[in-house]
Amino acid sequence: MTHYWRHGCWLPDGASLDAAGLLAGTPGVLVQGSLDLGNLLGTPWQLTQAWPGSELALVDDAGHDSSAPGIADALVAATDRFAGPAGPLSR
Repeated sequence: MTHYWRHGCWLPDGASLDAAGLLAGTPGVLVQGSLDLGNLLGTPWQLTQAWPGSELALVDDAGHDSSAPGIADALVAATDRFAGPAGPLSR
């Protein structure tokens, strides 16, 4: 995985953000810990700006660990919204 990232995923700089608009109509929730030093807040914030219909769930006092209480709660809440009876992001 590190090799993949070291080579910029073999994409030109900005390619992922430039193409994020193609996800319009596909709902998504990005869950980010405010203390995640491995994935700084600017990246998911930029992605939510470029991806119509997405939202950013920022978890205070959490890092990159998906088992951290705040992160786990936000992931479950987002998943529950997608699985809701009225469809994606119904709640």
